[in-house]
Amino acid sequence: MLKQQLQQKLVQRLSPQQVLAAKLLEATTVEMEDLVRKNMEENEALEESETDDPLSSSDIVTEDNESGAGQESADDLILGDYMSEEDIPDYRLQTNNYSKGEKREEIPFSAGVSAIEGVLDQLKSRELTEEEMKIGEFLIGNLDEDGYLRIPLERLSDDLAFSVGVDVSTNQLQAMLEVIQDFDPAGIGARDLQECLLLQVERLRYTAARENAFRILEEAFDDFASQRYESIMTKLTLNEEELKEAIDVIKKLDPKPLGGMDEGNNEKLMHIIPDFNVEVDDEGELSVSLINSRIPELKVSPSYVEMVTDYQSNEKNRSAERRSAVAYIKQKLEAASGFINAIKQRQTTLLSVMVAITKIQRKFFFEGDAALLRPMILKDIADMTGYDISTVSRATINKYVQTRYGIFPLKFFFKEYLLNDRGEETSFKELEQMILDAIKEEDHDNPMNDDQLAAMMQEKGFTMARRTVAKYRQQLNIPTSKVRKESYNL
Repeated sequence: MLKQQLQQKLVQRLSPQQVLAAKLLEATTVEMEDLVRKNMEENEALEESETDDPLSSSDIVTEDNESGAGQESADDLILGDYMSEEDIPDYRLQTNNYSKGEKREEIPFSAGVSAIEGVLDQLKSRELTEEEMKIGEFLIGNLDEDGYLRIPLERLSDDLAFSVGVDVSTNQLQAMLEVIQDFDPAGIGARDLQECLLLQVERLRYTAARENAFRILEEAFDDFASQRYESIMTKLTLNEEELKEAIDVIKKLDPKPLGGMDEGNNEKLMHIIPDFNVEVDDEGELSVSLINSRIPELKVSPSYVEMVTDYQSNEKNRSAERRSAVAYIKQKLEAASGFINAIKQRQTTLLSVMVAITKIQRKFFFEGDAALLRPMILKDIADMTGYDISTVSRATINKYVQTRYGIFPLKFFFKEYLLNDRGEETSFKELEQMILDAIKEEDHDNPMNDDQLAAMMQEKGFTMARRTVAKYRQQLNIPTSKVRKESYNL
């Protein structure tokens, strides 16, 4: 039987502006570029601005508000804030403060920029002279479909002088080529297969297998290419297990960095575009900047604002037709203002979160050693910035930071911790390092098994199960005690 009844509920709903702010906060740099372009196409009240001031930590961090959490809500900002042409939001966030010789590690990632365009974008992110930029563009233009530079530098020097009018030595070309070889994908700009593979191995995390792979490629490449494995073992004093592990490393390398992607198909390759840049400034302090060099800067159209102002100040022109037109214009202006405000809110939130991360993980940003990472969870950043944990999660998902030690996802810095018997917090990276150090110092005639390693950790104050120790050992690519003993006795 159907019944009618009155029921009272308290329901919390997000406003359209809050939904937009959350959407922008989660967006990657590439997604933000698409969103800005799409909004400009759909809303003629949005215009591109010429202001070019990057936002850095100094713009939002003060002594009274270190985290920047007290920023004005987008809902509190009104259309009048943008009625002056001089009051343009400086949200184009970019930086070109990379030194010429700075080594940067970039991470390959599938997306929508062609391979060569991605390499050129990386070149533009460096601080170079006009001549150096021409040399770099010329070298990149001469890469073949696989990413190799097959033409000798001597010939390129002549071609550069003839076609671009730049007279440079082979040493200058070599120096710029080394800059390009630091770009991603790893191995790009190599002159031959050997150099291509060596460039890739150099970027791998240090292990014994990685070191042996490098030695094989550098000292016994011809033997490797001809599969003369006995000769390699004799020349480099390797046993069969070490040779096998090293060759496994080499097999995972890509002999064609660009893989012919730009020839005859629509496949794309893109390098990850960092959202932040962290550097050490002249005073020896960490400097944090947002990077959005691909995103055009926006402002509300002054002509649209003028039309509304004229309508409001001139009663004679308030016809029904003009009233309808102005209502449409107001709607577009409000949407444009809301979009710009959401972008401002996004940039302030992102920068506040990144500043908080650098404060907790300060030692890592100075030294680049993962073992120095402190225990840190989302709640720690939420407490420092005053944001909700969900906001911090959105601000860190699919975001990357450029450091002098390479590019890292923000999730890399969030490490849970283990308490020892004295109540002290220790990150899992530090635990891994303890296990690694213990194995390095173990008796070669009687290597420690996982039970003995667990007992050793117990003595240091950490209660760990054997299977937990085994998991850490495997993550470090360390073989079992039996295999280690065999390799020690060879």
